[in-house]
Parts: sequence; C-alpha cells; structure tokens
Amino acid sequence: MVLIRKIREEDYEAAAAIWREVLDVPVSNEDLAQIYRKMAEDDRCFTYVAEADEKIVGLVTGVCVPAVPFPNGYIKMNGLGVIPGYQHKGIGRKLLTQVEKEAAKREVTRIGLATGMGRTEAHAFYESMGYRKTSFWYRKDPVSYCENIARIEKYENAADEAERLMNCPEDRTDRLHDLMNEIEAYYTGDDWKQDFADDEAGLLPDSLRRGVLSEDRIYDLLEEYHSPD
Repeated sequence: MVLIRKIREEDYEAAAAIWREVLDVPVSNEDLAQIYRKMAEDDRCFTYVAEADEKIVGLVTGVCVPAVPFPNGYIKMNGLGVIPGYQHKGIGRKLLTQVEKEAAKREVTRIGLATGMGRTEAHAFYESMGYRKTSFWYRKDPVSYCENIARIEKYENAADEAERLMNCPEDRTDRLHDLMNEIEAYYTGDDWKQDFADDEAGLLPDSLRRGVLSEDRIYDLLEEYHSPD
C-alpha cells in the first residue's frame, strides 16, 4: 500500500536523502530541515511524501507563485523523486496527481516544472501525464547581487579605516586622502543610490553591516575630514 500525505518533521531526514540521492541536490539534513520549517510557515508552499512499507519512498515539493496572467497564481513544481526499488510502480504518478489536486484546491489553472536536459526518462514520464514542453529553463547564480554586497562591505571597511586614521592625527597620510575620495565618490554616485534603494526595499541580508547606507555615517566622516583642525 502506498499512502500520499503531507510531510511531517520526522520525515525530513528521509526527504533529504531523496534530494541527494535521487534528485542530485547536495543538501544536508540540517539545511533541508531548516528550509522545510520555513516552508511550513508559508501556505504557498507544500510537500507531499509517498509512504510505503513503513518508510518514505518518494516526495514532491511545490509552491504557488503569484503571477500575471493567473489570478490565483500558478504552481511551480520544484522536485519530484522516488527512490530506487520503488520506481516504475506508479508512485510518481500518485505524487503528480496529488499536485494536481493541490492545484484544484487552490483554483490554479497552470502547473509548471523544470527538469534536466539529460533526464529523458523524466521527460517521457511528464509527457505521459499530459505535460507539454513549451519553453527552455534558464538560470543564473546572482553574481551581480554578490557584487552589490561586496561593494557595501568594501565601503564599510573603508569607513572603519578612515575613522581610525582620523583618530590618529599622526597617521593622516595619503592613505586617508585616498580613502575619503573613494568614499565621497561612492556617496555621491549612482552605486550608493542603488544600494540605498535596495536596502529600503528589504533586498539586503539582515546580517549585512550597512552603516554607509545610513547617510549619517558618511556625512559625518566627510564633515570631520574637511573641517579645519
């Protein structure tokens, strides 16, 4: 007997193994548990597991994404896997049918998914379930975003060094002059405006130091640097 049900916390270790060994996603038990706990707090997300022979043998994870032109959003399926020994027994179909039930419950009219170019067996499976290949899936690691964070960290460190040098008059060398020119150019340029806007929009990590985005820190530094002794 195969039972399809919502995932529970005690299933996380088995789910992590499926992500690693079937879906080829290198996630630790701890990281997966943290992710699934966050997903459990978001009613747009769902994960169902397949239970057979008193163990977890498969899973499917998805999220309902708000999007134009879908009034109720659409479902993006993020992973479906069944462990070896239980494949080709209809379990994948049961899991996929559960996603379609989820779509019906949410009154969603579109389900989308991405699968690896070389997973031809998976392609055939999805097509047998009525899914059509309609587009290419592109992805990119957000290098530009990492550069954005690195830039803010750079000017935080520059401000730290400039403050240290200004507190030590004997160290007021060309290094301080160069630092203040860099900081002032950042503060008056487009990069600062964009970083400030991103911070206002909540797009920066909470753990990031962002004193240089407060306006006061750089303004006070410039005032102190340019003020007469």
